[in-house]
Amino acid sequence: MFDAEGGDVHREVRETLLAAFRCPSDLPGPTEQAGVFEVGHDDGHDEHDHAEEPEDGHHLGHPVDGGELSTVCRAAKSNYVGVFGWSRSIEHQPAAGDGLFFRNSRISFRHITDGASKTLMLGERGSRLGGSVWSGVIHDAEAARARIVGVGDHAPNAGDHFDDFSSRHPGGSVFLRADTSTLFLTDAVDEDVLHSLCTRAGGEAVPGEP
Repeated sequence: MFDAEGGDVHREVRETLLAAFRCPSDLPGPTEQAGVFEVGHDDGHDEHDHAEEPEDGHHLGHPVDGGELSTVCRAAKSNYVGVFGWSRSIEHQPAAGDGLFFRNSRISFRHITDGASKTLMLGERGSRLGGSVWSGVIHDAEAARARIVGVGDHAPNAGDHFDDFSSRHPGGSVFLRADTSTLFLTDAVDEDVLHSLCTRAGGEAVPGEP
């Protein structure tokens, strides 16, 4: 959706606001104006440099827009991103997600052996650390892949990790299951339960209502 050699080619599409992808409870991100934000340029640092827990290998514990980061382009935000899984790095292992969405993923119902009602498909993310997008991976952007998918290794709102799920709702975040039913997971959800819900074929036993 973005090419530095022709940055205006998809600009109109990239900056188009889609109401269904926005949560009215969310507050503007650090560079956002009227739902469109300035996408931060990749600063060249490894994710480990910004993580609160570097050994985890897939946390982005700093704002991904604004501050000392230059701007790649502008884009309309989305508050809902695909579930990548929980045990792999979005940026370092983009094709290895154990959830429903990863690089070149072609998941059908037959691949969701945990069951569609026990598998999360989309999750909510607030804009406090920067903007997520609906339009696809933006080349050269900070946290380029994490802007369209999220990792469920921590409970919602558990820390300053851009790639996690989060919201401005009191006490939790909204998710969509693979059977298209919605689920509100509290900030106090057991992380083992969340991990189970984020995998498509992990074989875990998941309680009926986490």
